[in-house]
Amino acid sequence: MLLAASHIAERSVYVGGNTASTTGLTVSLTKEAGGEVGIEAGALVLADQGVCCIDEFDKMAKSNQD
Repeated sequence: MLLAASHIAERSVYVGGNTASTTGLTVSLTKEAGGEVGIEAGALVLADQGVCCIDEFDKMAKSNQD
């Protein structure tokens, strides 16, 4: 149901709660080919003024649910 809703909404992001963390929902760090570190927007940032569908929210760590 959430996956279908994320396809219908114009601006939406779908995330699985069992693999998401608080950090991953806001921002993530990636290592570039040259050894430099890059910052990428997380699901909540990408869904700004849209819908962020977090599936299996109950399977997230309790500390990440707050």
